[in-house]
Amino acid sequence: MDYRTILQKVIYTIEYNLEDDINLAQLSQQAHISMYHFSRLFVVYTGLTPMEYVRRRRMLHAASAICSGEEILPIAVRYGYSSHSAFSKSFKKVFGCSPSLYRNVGNTRIQPCVNLYTQETRMGGKMSKAFETERLIIKNLWQLDDWKDIQALAINKESSEGGKYDITWPTSDDGCKKMAEFLSGTDSFWAVRLKEDGQLIGLIAFNSIDETRTLDLGHLFHTDYMSEDIMTEALRRMVQYVFDELEVDRIGAYNVAEWTEQIVPLKSLGFTPIEGDPGHLGITKEDWVKRSK
Repeated sequence: MDYRTILQKVIYTIEYNLEDDINLAQLSQQAHISMYHFSRLFVVYTGLTPMEYVRRRRMLHAASAICSGEEILPIAVRYGYSSHSAFSKSFKKVFGCSPSLYRNVGNTRIQPCVNLYTQETRMGGKMSKAFETERLIIKNLWQLDDWKDIQALAINKESSEGGKYDITWPTSDDGCKKMAEFLSGTDSFWAVRLKEDGQLIGLIAFNSIDETRTLDLGHLFHTDYMSEDIMTEALRRMVQYVFDELEVDRIGAYNVAEWTEQIVPLKSLGFTPIEGDPGHLGITKEDWVKRSK
């Protein structure tokens, strides 16, 4: 039986009532399915439990309201939180940063809710996150007008040693605009920006996760910022995020062995050659935890 019609109606009901009380019993009753069966079906079709989906949609709407300039406490109350601290704790768990920081790095755009007939926004909207280190803000939120920043990074890369070792990046206006459009539609590429002025200095990519639960990690930095310490600062934060939040047992990174500036930060974080290949480095979650103690 195709349950999409039933579940899609429930999804629209959730979207129209995010500021009201929503519970599993109500949703399963609307679908005329037992709570157990309804929960299983919802996960199959959306990838989230019903209440996880509700929390995600509320947070996306709350994030938009924060970026529009609204006060945080009224937003928290509107979406079911009794205090600023409770809301901030949940918000940081979802987005990786505090509401006040997100106000500076996020935007008001809300991804559409799940459409089970097109599979658009299957997980209920791309979840934008931002992480703050001592000198950097790292976020997976890209805007279409980021193309000029991307172009500057691409031109630097193609005119440097990296141009010999990595795939060719577009440097034309049209090519960089298309790249910005692509990046704005995914949450697998992370912009690394200086905290002090917002300058884009690098990109970190989560390329794929294979059947062995190994994440393929990529990174590229402007040559002015390819010092070991600043790349290490960015990579350390993202490796920690991967092992904390994603179902990954190992991280691997493929680079040309001769591109030493690219490899040194990985080695400083404990990455070692895989199967004797000096350009293919990796670290397991177990080894990362041991190093972090």
